[in-house]
Amino acid sequence: FANRQLARLLLQQESLPETIDKQLSIVKGHLNRTERQIGMQNRLVSDLLDVSRIHADRLELHPELYNLVTMIREVVEDQHYLTPQRTLELSLNAPDEVLVLADSDRIRQVVSNYLSNALKYSEASKPVQISVDLLDTEVRVSVRDEGPGLTPEQQQRIWERFYRAPGIEVRTGSGVGLGLGLHISRMIIERQSGRVGLQSTPGRGSTFWFNLPLAE
Repeated sequence: FANRQLARLLLQQESLPETIDKQLSIVKGHLNRTERQIGMQNRLVSDLLDVSRIHADRLELHPELYNLVTMIREVVEDQHYLTPQRTLELSLNAPDEVLVLADSDRIRQVVSNYLSNALKYSEASKPVQISVDLLDTEVRVSVRDEGPGLTPEQQQRIWERFYRAPGIEVRTGSGVGLGLGLHISRMIIERQSGRVGLQSTPGRGSTFWFNLPLAE
């Protein structure tokens, strides 16, 4: 609400004294930072709640038939809006319609997590590639970054609860996290008859992927 009110005032900046205009811009910066902090705290709380539900076998899934390609495009568009300075490359090696029977909100959560990790651990100048591939009776969604990559030992543990790979520094954005995102993503996919995995080489980036069965 405060941001909306401030935006209205800034639209009238031509009629405002210069000192007031500068003060309003400073206030807007503070509000934006506060909003980001609240968003990060909400994500942390959501992750803790999700992992508690998963391990109590109480994670609710609501499968529905939908076009995965449409959803991937929406997630990429949303991410591009949030990080317009980053290059996101979408590659569709599949028809425009790929139907799956899964919880669309939870799959969106997984794709968003893969994307945010790729952006976080790669330089701002490096692109992130998102691919959709048709594989016989499955569809694969992959997210590739040009970050530091992972050692074989780190790859073995990356899906564990609370695991954060040592020596891997955040390159862009916030370093706040609990090491739960990939663990939650794995549980979401596996509980919908899917699979997760990654290919990575130290110094040459990582590709995180998941497969879902095609709707019959």
